[in-house]
Amino acid sequence: MNSYAHSVGSIQAFYSVSASDWGVLSPPSGVQPVMPLLVGAGAAANGYIMTNSRFKPGWRTTYVKPTALADPSGVSVGSVQCIAPTWAAGVTVTNSMGASPADTSFCTINGCLFSASAGTTGATVPKFTFTAGDTIVDNSVTWTCRGNRGLLKITFENASGSGAEPTLEQYDFFQE
Repeated sequence: MNSYAHSVGSIQAFYSVSASDWGVLSPPSGVQPVMPLLVGAGAAANGYIMTNSRFKPGWRTTYVKPTALADPSGVSVGSVQCIAPTWAAGVTVTNSMGASPADTSFCTINGCLFSASAGTTGATVPKFTFTAGDTIVDNSVTWTCRGNRGLLKITFENASGSGAEPTLEQYDFFQE
């Protein structure tokens, strides 16, 4: 594990994503979507990272790129947030392990993170189980329990006039 000196506060959570983790669709890395991620001209695109359980929604999340490789001109990280999406009835979700996951591709219940297959959720909350690897059928969606984990949403922005892909490199995420 890398260590960093911070002058403000102490590190409460740390998670590192190596360049080779981008595009690994299953835990432990759990980085979605498959990279490279094309960010359209003047647009934004989200990636999701399943972290350890020390990351908490609502806490300020920061990052460093230790290798400091340059992204293409106009491409930058707009924000990084730790989120805890909630389950909702009758929602169409995209496959969390596919090319275009969204916040609704995940839900957090009792501190456990679940990832979804594509489909539409049912009218009532299914009976979730909380053992990592368990699957729960919810109408046409199958939720997979990923255990007690945090979920980071990283938004890449592109201010250029053409589509571009962020550079695949190491990102170290912190909460203080």
